[in-house]
Amino acid sequence: MKSLYLFSVLFGFVAFLSAGSAPADAHTSSSPTFKFVTFAVDGALQTDLTGVNDSGVIVGWYIDRQLNIHGFSLTNGTMTPINDPRGTNTQLFGINASGAIVGSYTTICQEELCSEGFLYQAGRFTDLGPPIFLHEDDPEDAPDSIAYGINDYGGIVGFGGDGFGTGLGFFRRGGNYNIIQITGGNDAIAVGVNKHGLVAVNWATDTTFNASLYDGTTFTTIDVPRASESFAGGVNNLGDVVLSWGSVEGGFLNGALLHRGKYYRFFDPNGKRDTIPLGINDRNVIVGAYSPHGTHDIHVYGFIATY
Repeated sequence: MKSLYLFSVLFGFVAFLSAGSAPADAHTSSSPTFKFVTFAVDGALQTDLTGVNDSGVIVGWYIDRQLNIHGFSLTNGTMTPINDPRGTNTQLFGINASGAIVGSYTTICQEELCSEGFLYQAGRFTDLGPPIFLHEDDPEDAPDSIAYGINDYGGIVGFGGDGFGTGLGFFRRGGNYNIIQITGGNDAIAVGVNKHGLVAVNWATDTTFNASLYDGTTFTTIDVPRASESFAGGVNNLGDVVLSWGSVEGGFLNGALLHRGKYYRFFDPNGKRDTIPLGINDRNVIVGAYSPHGTHDIHVYGFIATY
């Protein structure tokens, strides 16, 4: 049985555990042209760029040589540390037009390590652990939670887990949590949301990983054509979505842009093993992470792509 609880880790500690490569589609004259710029924190083993707003402010996180994780924002090339003081290993995932940021940090709960989702706004951190109704007679705060996306109205999406491999997606609006669950799916992780309330959701069956858009009523599958697995990243206010996808020929992940109903596959030309897009704004900017050419290079670098 495939569980997307593990994909919540993929979105955090990006596990580039792959065994092959898959070619990207050739561009046609009507296809967008993607231009890439690399960003890496000096001395870091891994740098992930995860969200970007229309002002061009980027959020992300990096892993230092002691394997500690640190969050940061990036504005016009200037990097600002953002770390929740109540725990360790802060990861930032989403940012909205007003600069509100969501993410997670590591803390101790039930005598074990767990993650706690948070909102960072106006210099203040607020925990976002959702009530999880896996046991309806005894609802309580989810032992594990991650906040992945925030829209321009403050709606927040993410994932709440029981700490034992089971969890549900959530959409928080006005302090109220709506659970997101797909019939027939093992888990659902809400990873992005736009101002219209359209939510990007990743979910699993016993054999596949899938991506959908959820409008509050209906789930519409947006798996990349001919891919054996698809993972959604951010969704912008125009309804464009970035995705990662893999093929049966190999386990590597490449990027795709779903734009006006059409899929455009892409990969960072500096990358060899994986290109994972994670965030998108309304001004043709995509951010994410890639693995470099060197087969023995363990580093992961962030990318900024325009199209």
